[in-house]
Amino acid sequence: MTNRPLLTRRQLALLAVGLGLTLLAIWLYIPRQITLPLESERFHSNDFKHLWVGSRLLLLGESPYSERNLDLMAEGHNLGGINPYVYLPFTGLTMSPVTQMHFHRSARVWFGVSQVALLLAIALTGAHLAGRRWWHAPWMMALGILIAALMMPLYRQSTAGQLNGVLTLALVIILISLERRWDWLAGLAIAFATLLKLSPGLFILWLLWRRAWRPLAWTAGWLALLMIWSLWRVGIDTHLEFLPLLADMRIGHSTWAHRGMAFHCDPTNQAMGSFLLHILAGAGGTQPWLNLGEGVANGLTAIFTLGILGTLVFATRHGWGDAGPELAALRPEWALVVLASLLIPSLMWDHYVVQLLPVLMVLIWGIWMREGAEIPRRSLLTALWIAAAILLAVWISHTIEERRHGLGLIAMSIRLWGVLLLFGLALEGRRAAARRPAPEAQSVPMNTSPAGTGNGEVRTQR
Repeated sequence: MTNRPLLTRRQLALLAVGLGLTLLAIWLYIPRQITLPLESERFHSNDFKHLWVGSRLLLLGESPYSERNLDLMAEGHNLGGINPYVYLPFTGLTMSPVTQMHFHRSARVWFGVSQVALLLAIALTGAHLAGRRWWHAPWMMALGILIAALMMPLYRQSTAGQLNGVLTLALVIILISLERRWDWLAGLAIAFATLLKLSPGLFILWLLWRRAWRPLAWTAGWLALLMIWSLWRVGIDTHLEFLPLLADMRIGHSTWAHRGMAFHCDPTNQAMGSFLLHILAGAGGTQPWLNLGEGVANGLTAIFTLGILGTLVFATRHGWGDAGPELAALRPEWALVVLASLLIPSLMWDHYVVQLLPVLMVLIWGIWMREGAEIPRRSLLTALWIAAAILLAVWISHTIEERRHGLGLIAMSIRLWGVLLLFGLALEGRRAAARRPAPEAQSVPMNTSPAGTGNGEVRTQR
């Protein structure tokens, strides 16, 4: 009896080419997203400032929500101007191992943490999507790293020192854990991401709507434990001081407005509310298409927000049942929740779209691997995906004068259109999953005993 080779020649060729493309993507990534951002004149760490200062204040037993405290510490460390600390105390406490260092060293360490988290998220997504066809994994990793290498919002995230790398990794862990029915890990990732940045809390509402009780119970347990830890560290009063700041981030409002801040209509804020304020009210120094006032713009923003929520509810209305969701349904639903978590808040800074790198990978994999899809339809969906990737990645200035009037206002909010296009592709993916014959569905059990095979694969439910 002859031994069967581990890989066929075709599979071996695919693996070799995929590894080569991955190395090429890394070669493009390093100068653009590591070397360039770390140049001293570019590495301003503007957003990391308030994270660092807020974390240090919490460790000293002082409030990070006090403007005076922020200003005094920033001045004492020669950090210049500073933005408000707009996170729960949990965020600053979690970052304390990094923020106890000198600011400049701390900023570089955080840069490294963010890079490792993001690249790990891309690698995990590629490996997870490939599954048993593991020779495809390098192709997906190469695609993810290539998009990241070309993505201006990632450069902006890296120079500013934001949280998107860690958040992206948490989002990937949520997807993998739900698919493999590691409910405890899914709950931990959802709880951690929610307390870190609030918007991933939409996953909690999604699990509640889907009656996915086991991951929901784990999420509630982890939330309780993490909040107890945070309350034990800094007390309830500091947590309550966050609430007025949260109210200032509602539609049509901005934190520190009394200090001249207008984050809700900033040119780099890619939220729909910001766009409507630009074209209908001339906010942020723009020339409106129709001067209807901020009230109309804010009202339309509220309608848009309700529309996104309603669409998410409608798209995920099909019951999972005891067998759990089909894989073909879970992935686009996960993508819809991630996308909606960016579209609903009044703030969607351009660098937030870094969180969509794994979403791009998941959606294109679904398009390419969908059974029974006609070539014209698959080609159209691929073209729309490419358009979305370009809109999210293209290097463009949001603040130059040409963006403040006429059609330039559309370009000012260019990331918004990419996010909306991906939302549409995720909806199409969910619709396609709903039309698949039930006997062929591959399910992820949520409320019954595991149906796994022991190696991360899920048996077909028939």
